[in-house]
Amino acid sequence: MRALFNSKSYQDYLQILINQLHSERGFQTKLAKAMGVQAAYLSQVLKGKADLNEDQAIALCHFIDFTDLETEYFLLLVRLSRAGTSELRVFLEDKMKKIQGEYQEIYSRVPSKQSHLSAEDTQRYFATWIPSTLHTATSSNQYQTVEKLAERLDLDTQVVKQTLKFLSDVGLVTHNENRYEFSGKSLHFTKQISMNQTIQISRRLQAIKSIEKDTADDLHFSSVFTIDKKTLTTLRELFLEVIESSHKEIHSSGTEELYAMCIDLFEVV
Repeated sequence: MRALFNSKSYQDYLQILINQLHSERGFQTKLAKAMGVQAAYLSQVLKGKADLNEDQAIALCHFIDFTDLETEYFLLLVRLSRAGTSELRVFLEDKMKKIQGEYQEIYSRVPSKQSHLSAEDTQRYFATWIPSTLHTATSSNQYQTVEKLAERLDLDTQVVKQTLKFLSDVGLVTHNENRYEFSGKSLHFTKQISMNQTIQISRRLQAIKSIEKDTADDLHFSSVFTIDKKTLTTLRELFLEVIESSHKEIHSSGTEELYAMCIDLFEVV
């Protein structure tokens, strides 16, 4: 949805939506119908001779299936187009900048069914790679017993038992007899620096173990380069798009095997 957050007006975005993203015949008519307006009126809107109201705008957002963040930004674009004073325009533009900044955060690009854990439980979840890995592994019916998980991850069975009990107690897995199953709730991309450092470092240590094993299906790449600031912004957005699109593929995939992905773009220190 990069086009939306880069658009200077909602009319510009609608032109992109119709001409580039949904170029099939009749899409503009479907869009007008979804908003409850005539196709001729939408044409006037696209030419800048008329404006959408917020009711029509929210109907469009629902039709396109925008996220909450995308909906909020599009509504701000509509309000900006109708703003009558410079003070209101400045206020709306400031809010738009904040949303653009939020859109650059990974957690905004990879939504999940978040589980609301206490600070103490969240700290324990992110303290090592083990809780999050066991949690995810239980989404595969191959890895839903203590024995299978301990064997697959080369862990002590007692460690696995204790971790699964914790995950069960906080509602991240369900426990039925000797099986533990993924509950559908997730924790992703903590913004707390200390926990983020711990989990990122531990997953990269796992990546090093994978490199040492030299498994054919695994993929590892690193490169050092010099670039300008403009290209850095472009690269960051490309990486975010890869993360976003890859997670859509992951969530629509089966659960045969357990994999990890680490992506880094950083200033050499």
